[in-house]
Amino acid sequence: MMRAAKPVLLVMLAATAFLPATPARGADRPNILWLTCEDMSPTLGCYGDAYATTPAIDAFAARGIRYTRAFAESPICAPSRSTLITGMHTGPLGTSQMRSAHPVPTAFRGFPAWLRDAGYYTTNNAKTDYNLTAPRFKETAWDESSGKAHWRKRPPGTPFFSVFNCGDSHQGPSSRDAYDVFVKNVQSRLGPGEIHDPAQAPLPPYYPDSAVGRRTVARAYDCITSVDGFVRDKLAEVNGELRLYDDEVGPTLDPVMLAAKAGKQYKGVSQALSEAEIAKNSGKAAAEVANRQLVKAEVF
Repeated sequence: MMRAAKPVLLVMLAATAFLPATPARGADRPNILWLTCEDMSPTLGCYGDAYATTPAIDAFAARGIRYTRAFAESPICAPSRSTLITGMHTGPLGTSQMRSAHPVPTAFRGFPAWLRDAGYYTTNNAKTDYNLTAPRFKETAWDESSGKAHWRKRPPGTPFFSVFNCGDSHQGPSSRDAYDVFVKNVQSRLGPGEIHDPAQAPLPPYYPDSAVGRRTVARAYDCITSVDGFVRDKLAEVNGELRLYDDEVGPTLDPVMLAAKAGKQYKGVSQALSEAEIAKNSGKAAAEVANRQLVKAEVF
């Protein structure tokens, strides 16, 4: 049996797996598989969400480490990614604002560059969008960053750090795309019992209880189930190639707010939810306004 891998990197905003080291390189430098998803709260079964359908992630968490005090650096994706790639807070980096284009001192680079210095083969498949304009954050971090990047391309005997990003829970599929586009691109891939019933959707107390509101929440959970399938398939792939044993560590989660609940980025939806929150003081009108805004967001 291979020696169990030692954890060398624990990062927020990703599901991570620490894999057996390549024998030629030694167990002090384990292979690292990093699976990333987007725009989610802890809407997973392993975090006690009974409405979620995430069997692969739940099983993964049961034999790994589950973080209960992890917080998003920013309530939107790209600024959070600047923290993800550098390990630094967005305030000192100047990347708190979306598309800030703030110049970052040349001494700073993406942390995978340090892994490359240590002899790792680093790949990113494929999203970057770090809210950083300097090309070095991509150029120095990755041996390859593309839709074809894969640990399989590493030289023999070289440990790898491989990132795969799943966009199924991003705000496009989960809330912004037209509903028929979501059905075609995401919901149609789900199996029996995986499509969530809007009537059972858990609505936050500030959310309008309407057909559109319930369908929006159910849609977001369908997207999360699709992410679960991505995790299942990627773990099966690496397990089949590297013959893993019980030495996975993870998952942590992407703690950026679920787009359907938090109105990520779009001012109109955020305003609508604020109005819905005070509906008890202003009567039915505020909830109706919020519902109209959700309809606009859903077909944006």
